[in-house]
Parts: sequence; structure tokens; C-alpha cells
Amino acid sequence: MMGDEKKDNKQTNKWRLIFNRWVYLVRLFSLISSNSPKNMLLIMIITILTGLIPLLSIFSLQQLVNSITLLGEQLEGSFPLGVILWMSLFIIAFLLQSGANIYGGMIRDNIQERIKADIQRLIIDKTRRLSLAQFEDPELYNQLQRANQGLEGRLFSTIAFLFQAISGVITLSSLLIFLLFIHWAIPFVLLIGSVTFSIIRVRLFIERYMLHRKQTTEMRKLSYLERLMTAREAAREIRLYGLSRYLRYNWNKLNDKLKKERLTIARRESRLEFISSGGNTMSFAVVLTGIVYLATLGLLSVGQYAAFIRAVLQFQIDLTNLFWDLALINNDLRYIKDFFDYLDLSEEKADGISLPESQLTVGIKCEQVSFTYPDSSGPVFSHIDLHIEPGERIALVGDNGAGKTTLIKLLLGLYEPTAGKIIVEGTDLKKVNIASWRKKCTAIFQDFHKYFLSVKDNIGIGQIDKIDDIEKIIKAAKSSGADEMISELPAGYDTFLGKEFGGEELSQGQWQKVAIARAYVRDADLLILDEPTAALDPQAEVDIYKQFQEVAVDKTTIFISHRLGICRLADRIIVLNNGGIAEQGTHEQLMKKGGHYAGMFKLQSQWYA
Repeated sequence: MMGDEKKDNKQTNKWRLIFNRWVYLVRLFSLISSNSPKNMLLIMIITILTGLIPLLSIFSLQQLVNSITLLGEQLEGSFPLGVILWMSLFIIAFLLQSGANIYGGMIRDNIQERIKADIQRLIIDKTRRLSLAQFEDPELYNQLQRANQGLEGRLFSTIAFLFQAISGVITLSSLLIFLLFIHWAIPFVLLIGSVTFSIIRVRLFIERYMLHRKQTTEMRKLSYLERLMTAREAAREIRLYGLSRYLRYNWNKLNDKLKKERLTIARRESRLEFISSGGNTMSFAVVLTGIVYLATLGLLSVGQYAAFIRAVLQFQIDLTNLFWDLALINNDLRYIKDFFDYLDLSEEKADGISLPESQLTVGIKCEQVSFTYPDSSGPVFSHIDLHIEPGERIALVGDNGAGKTTLIKLLLGLYEPTAGKIIVEGTDLKKVNIASWRKKCTAIFQDFHKYFLSVKDNIGIGQIDKIDDIEKIIKAAKSSGADEMISELPAGYDTFLGKEFGGEELSQGQWQKVAIARAYVRDADLLILDEPTAALDPQAEVDIYKQFQEVAVDKTTIFISHRLGICRLADRIIVLNNGGIAEQGTHEQLMKKGGHYAGMFKLQSQWYA
């Protein structure tokens, strides 16, 4: 009894999942209709007419054959008006069918082109609204890839299959009524045969989708290996270390594994196609035998016989196509669900208390702040208490992995603490409108991004609403030491950067100066510099920090540097170690204390003695 109950529950859950999946069809239909309502109305009208045309064709065929049969009984020289009438109607039915297919396809293409960019924009906008912490979860990239798969291959075809299915239902209903006039068993036998052998394919669609879902991560790995072997960034090391064979071997191994799994499904699909086609042929043979038998009994006219044969073939084709369309829709809805599931992901909070545009007056506080990355074994740091005063210059130091950059990202609201809270201007950051807080912040990260844009745009995007303020951009470039280098470029600030699109390539140090200018161009109260001089020579580093003292006037400043001599510029040094704040104070205070900072400083300074 328990086994039967589990089986029933499993079956119930299966049908519940199918029902929930079809709910997404309503969302898809609504999405496309809202984008192109007039075209969708035209498609619906064409769909209804297309569904009725086969009946018109079959009925006109019956009358045409009967009219031709009666010609021999008419007087010689009489005009065969009936033949011409029904032949014309029969031809018109074919023309209507062809015209509806062409015009309907043209409208569907029009809808697809109109909505394609809008749907891609939905994915891009959704990605933009996700929190940075979500990008630490590998499953996000799997969901994004599946969402894009749904967009590329299934989003529009699903609607096309839906219209085909609606047209098929209309056609089948009209043919069913027509076939019932000869014998009730004909549509019944056709229905049982076609349903039985068409539904075999549904299971295959489920298996194919599950394989695609299973292969998502491995397909991303395959794409990554392809990029490694073909992209410019890794080309030097691949050649230097002779990695080509190793990478190619791993690519071949993974590709062969994925290909083998897909071929297994393909072979199974071939077998099922053979069974399905053979079963449908047998059903047709049974019905054809019955019609021939009725014809021999004199129960059918020649026109009726021809029309019924055509109707049976049409019925079987359309019934098979209907189940095929429904199976395709059911399969595609798995991908459509992935698309909408991605759109339904929780987003970074966009509302909350807006901070005033005035400078910081209270500062930033961390109260018992802890943070652990998703799927990490332990916290980066725990129970941090810290108060950063307005206008204070803070140096964050510590060993690699101590959590310096992570703490910065928490202060910027890019991550949320897993415990404790961050308070800005007296308000919990979770309750603050995050956009209003980030407007007061600017930062240059150690792993800053190189934008393949013009120099002007590379700097100007630091304050996007003033991206064309060239005077401000030049001032920021001078503060970062980038102005002299930019003046030597072919088109100055209009020079396009990046070899990938035929632009100028910069050294890492030159890129870093551009990135620092990007941080300086923004009118911000909080200035954060994460290893801002890591790729610069000693003289350039000294110049940067001299200019930094001028830029940082009246700003709250936090900088991270492994070159501890620079920490003398700070009002206070915060030392992170062993998952928390180990010590804090001025350079002189920490040296007298002889703790972790003093040990790091002495270890580093011995190379300069």
C-alpha cells in the first residue's frame, strides 16, 4: 500500500509540475502581446482562418469529384458550371492556405524582430539589478546561460508552435464533425492510434531537456577552454609554457564526453521515431480498410470516398502535428521557465532612505560585522567594530586574504554582511537607498576593468552624468598622472583603447593611471583606493600619493596598500588579521606597539636598508 501511495504522490507531483510549467506560457503570451498587440491580433485571426481552410478544401474536393462524375449523365454541350465552381473553390482553398502561411510567417518574423532586442534588454537589465554577492554563486551563471538558451532557440518558436496547435485544434474539430458523418469509429481509431504513438516522443523531450540542464556547467567549461585557446589575454602564457596540447587534450576529453551523451539521446530518438511512424501507418491502414469496405457496400459516392480519404490523411497528419506541437511547447516551456525564473531572481534593494547630497557629517560605522562568501567553509572576518570619522584618512593593511577588499565592498554596499550591520550617516545601510549612497562614493579596485572605449570615456564613466565634461576629465587625468601619457597618444583623449578592436594598447601602469583618473573624476565624499599604485614605478607612485593628498582634501579616504611606507599618510591604520581587526593606530603608535604591523613593516623595510 505504501508503495502505491508513493507512486500516486509521484504522479500527482509530475502533473503539478507540468501545470506550473504551462502557467509560464501565459506570461510569455502576455509579454509578446504587450510588445506587439496589433500583430498578435492579426496572427490570431490568420490562425483561425488557417484552421478552417482544410475543411473548405476537402468539402470542395468532394463536390468537385461528384460534379465530374455526373458530367456523363448530362446532355451533350451543356456548360459544366458546377465543375468550374467547385474547382475554383478548391484552388482558392490552396491559395488561401499558401497565402496564410506566407503572411503569417511574415508577421511572426516581424514580431520576433520587434521583441528580440526588448527581451535581451530584460536579461541585461535584470543582470544589472542583481547584487554583487549573487555573482559569487556559480549557479547564477548556469541560470543565465539557460535563460539565454531559452531566448535564442525557444522563446519565439514556442509562440509559433502555440499558434500551430490552436490552428490544429480548429482543423481537427471541423474534420472530426466531417468524419462522423461516415462512421463514428473512424475518428476514434485515428485518435487512439495517433495519441498512443505520438505521446512516445514526449518522454524523449524530457530526457533531452534534462541532458541540456545537466550539461550547462560543462558547456560553460568547454566555452572557457575555447576562449583560453583563442583569446588574446592568455596567448603569451600558453605559448611560453607550452599549454596548447594540455588545453586541447582537456577540450577534446570534455567535448567527447558531451558529444557521447548527445549521440545516445539521438539514437534513442531515432528508434522512437521509427516506432511512432510505424504505429501511425498501422492506424491509417485500419481506417483505410474500413472506408474501402463501406465503399464496396455502395454507402459512399465517388466524391465522398475521395473526400473521406483526404480527410483521414489530413486528420492523422494534423493530430500527429498537434501532439508534436504540444510536446514541443511542453519541452520549450522548460527553457521558458528558466528564462522567467532568471527574471524572478531576487534583486538588489532599489528603494529605501535617500541620503542628503551634503558631505558626510556622522561617518561610517561597522557594528559586529561578519561576512562569509556563498559556499565558503568559514567567514572572511567576524565581529568587526569600526568607526570611520568624516574626512578621516584610513589605511587598511593585512596579509593576503585578510579581507581588506571584502570589507571595502561591504562599505560600498556591494555585499551585505552575513551578520551585524553597517551604518552610514546614522542609518543602517540596509535601509538606505543604495544608489544615493553610491553617489557619495568612488573607488579604484586592484582588479579594475579595462574598457575598450576612448580615453575620454574610460575616465568619464567615473561620473556618467558628466561623461562629456572634458575639463573635469582632464583635471582628473592630471591628478592621476595620466595626462602626460594621454597627450602622446595619436588622438589624445579621443584615442580608442584596446587592441581587440584596433585601438591603442597601454601598459598595465598606464591603464592604472587611467583607472585612478576614473575614480578622481567623481564628486564623492568617500574615496577608496585598493592598491592604486601596484603597477607603477617608484617615482610614479610618489607622484600619485602627492597628488592624492591634494585630491583627498575634505574627503573621507580609505586606501589599501601592501607598500607600508605609504601608510604614513594615513590618520589611522587598521590592521586586519586572523578574521578581525588585530590593531589600529598611527604609524608611530603601531611601531611602538611592536605588533603585527611593526613586524610586517620591518620585514619589508629590510630590503631597502
